[in-house]
Amino acid sequence: MPTLSKTLIRVQRISARIWSWPLCGRNPHRGRDLASLIDTSSLAKGGTGWKIKDPNKRISDSGKACGYIDDKAELEGTVDDGWVFFALKGVSKGGTLGFCADIPKGKEKRLTDYEIVVLVNGEEAQDDMEFWLDSRTLGISIQCYGTTKMVREGENALGFRIMEKGVILKITHVMWR
Repeated sequence: MPTLSKTLIRVQRISARIWSWPLCGRNPHRGRDLASLIDTSSLAKGGTGWKIKDPNKRISDSGKACGYIDDKAELEGTVDDGWVFFALKGVSKGGTLGFCADIPKGKEKRLTDYEIVVLVNGEEAQDDMEFWLDSRTLGISIQCYGTTKMVREGENALGFRIMEKGVILKITHVMWR
């Protein structure tokens, strides 16, 4: 049975891998936590029905005690939860928007295999999301995607909506540069 320290090292390596793809070396941004990025403006109708959950509080608390800055939260949504929008400020000219999520299980399934709408600045972008990484560890299957299409300099909006009954999307990271 792996020890907590070995598990934390694996998690840190995964997090380090996340920052090694197309945003690496370009000073990517990310919020301290997902909740701080949710758009609660009147345009977003005050927020969302999506819920912040901690998949493994014991590991998260131990990681925080060691100074690990990722709070391990997931933002979970279903068809009944409506839209969630993230307000991403300070996007560079020619910038990139990306996210990682625990995609519903299924051998070799990708984002486009489910009825999930992704909006970038109000335009459908799920078909334009480039697959970056699939990290299967600790009982989850995190997949990461990103795009430069429809991204503009300054503030951008990244939105998600589940359109298929029975599908749960668990967003773990949102990043931009």
